Amino acid sequence: MSDWEATLIAPLRRGVRCGSRSKLSSLISAPPQTCRMEQGGELRHRDHETPGADPPTEPDDPLAFPMSSGQSRAWFTEQVTGPSAANNICLGLRVNGTLDTAALALGLRIVTGRHEILRTTFDVISGRPVQLVHRDNPKVLTFEDLSDAPDPEQAAYSAARRVAYAPFDLKLGPLLRVSLFRLAAEQHVLFCTLHHIIADGWSLGVFVKGLAGCYAALCG
Repeated sequence: MSDWEATLIAPLRRGVRCGSRSKLSSLISAPPQTCRMEQGGELRHRDHETPGADPPTEPDDPLAFPMSSGQSRAWFTEQVTGPSAANNICLGLRVNGTLDTAALALGLRIVTGRHEILRTTFDVISGRPVQLVHRDNPKVLTFEDLSDAPDPEQAAYSAARRVAYAPFDLKLGPLLRVSLFRLAAEQHVLFCTLHHIIADGWSLGVFVKGLAGCYAALCG
């Protein structure tokens, strides 16, 4: 059994419920007022958008920084071997209860806006490998309704395997994927996949706790 499968199976067996609402994990860390302030910034930005229209596009103008030694090793390895899922790290969480998908999507935007590494790609500029921090939040959340599958649990497991084994493109990014699988009206699986060049097991936990905290604050 590979590491990501073990990581997935354990959380899938620990459904959690919080009243009539669901929570993404039992670890809540982000201060609610922080997420509400960031939510206000998101909403003020949206006030200038036309309802139903795509957000206005602006030049991204990413900032270039040298790679760390660990990032350089991971980047060089993939230049030699090609894109590979060997460096993917994953975590799956069962979400029981009524899920507010709008709050989840907004919380994800807040978290990716807060952490520059989640908006970073890797490329070569003037012959030097660099990390590029982008201003725009990447679109990383996908939704798949598996409730009509003969066995939604097995369908979610298969879908998670497919996502986990899909390699990332270090140049194009994003290097984070968040997949939401709907098993039933009040049963979902949230599956997070990141490239090891931007995260490790500890920072993956920080990401999930931050998302859970923002979700709780936005739903509060």
